[in-house]
Amino acid sequence: MGYEDFIEGIKPLKPEDGKPPQYDVVDGIFKKICKEATKQQSQTIEVDGSEVNLTKDLFADIYSSFAEQLPDANEENSDYSLKTKEGYTFYLFKNSANSIVVKAGTQKTPRSVSCNELTKVLFDNKTPNYKPYSSFIIDEILKGKNYKKESIDNSNKPFVLIIDEINRGNIAQIFGELITLIEDDKRLGMKNAISATLPYSQDSFSVPPNLYLIGTMNTADRSVEALDTALRRRFAFKHMKPEYDKLKTLDGGIDLNQMLKTINQRLEVLLDADHTIGHAWLWEVSDLADLKRAFKDKILPLLQEFFYNDYEKIGLVLGEGFVHWKKVESNLFAKFNTNSGLNTEYNEKLIFSLANIDALDAGAFISIYTKVEKQAE
Repeated sequence: MGYEDFIEGIKPLKPEDGKPPQYDVVDGIFKKICKEATKQQSQTIEVDGSEVNLTKDLFADIYSSFAEQLPDANEENSDYSLKTKEGYTFYLFKNSANSIVVKAGTQKTPRSVSCNELTKVLFDNKTPNYKPYSSFIIDEILKGKNYKKESIDNSNKPFVLIIDEINRGNIAQIFGELITLIEDDKRLGMKNAISATLPYSQDSFSVPPNLYLIGTMNTADRSVEALDTALRRRFAFKHMKPEYDKLKTLDGGIDLNQMLKTINQRLEVLLDADHTIGHAWLWEVSDLADLKRAFKDKILPLLQEFFYNDYEKIGLVLGEGFVHWKKVESNLFAKFNTNSGLNTEYNEKLIFSLANIDALDAGAFISIYTKVEKQAE
């Protein structure tokens, strides 16, 4: 994700038949939620007897249904005619892309009125000077739907934007010049409030104080170390430790709490605390079959990544039930003696392999956390 996806960017619009590609400024997810957090009016319509919020997606569906019933633009006349307050008459048609087309005046030169244009008028109060009839078309589209517009105040409602794996993005590229605006004292209405003029729309933009940004990070990911300094000083950091007490004890006596705790204690010694495993993978484990899937699809692959080609350490974490080993056979290699000693160098090498998880019983998993006597050195 970049600035154009997060804040705003120039995007291609839905193509219309016989016309060159068209582009417009489209709001990104961050700008959208900032608008919602400062919203001062609500718009509702009636659908199947119930009052619902009028969203952009819902309006797009209504627009499409309305356009379908209009005559084709190549026809001479239309039964759908509207008048402006000044008495100016215009007629509604549709083109092959199912967009509304307006013909007005004596020459009736067609001019398209896309859903995107009407959405800006309805939701952003942006009416093009050269299309004064836009609001009249909206009224016609929403006729009979009990359209209401009411004043609201969202300033006291908390809005939350969660950015998963925030450290994987290029923060400077994504936030751009707006990185300063997310600081507490730089937000809308604050003592040192700052606004910025956006480069594409030229809108004045600020971040409301009731918007909360939450970024998640995996501490085992090396990119955390290189996290942008500008981002570090604008966020508070909270370490989320595994919640062992949330885990169950399965039939057969498998204590998931103690099992995960033991695995993490060993990982902390062999690696560090940042490489411990969270409780999420075992959260919904309810029987032995679920546990086997969690190990086979998640836990074992992660340990193989942590200890790449070092199965002995995986064995130290899980035990002999999960990692098997054997010595190289002394007569494995072909006869080829150069007196370099290479033919005997691998005689003591150990070959490791992972156990078939599906074949394990409950005892194998219990053995992970069962206390053992101190091993001989």
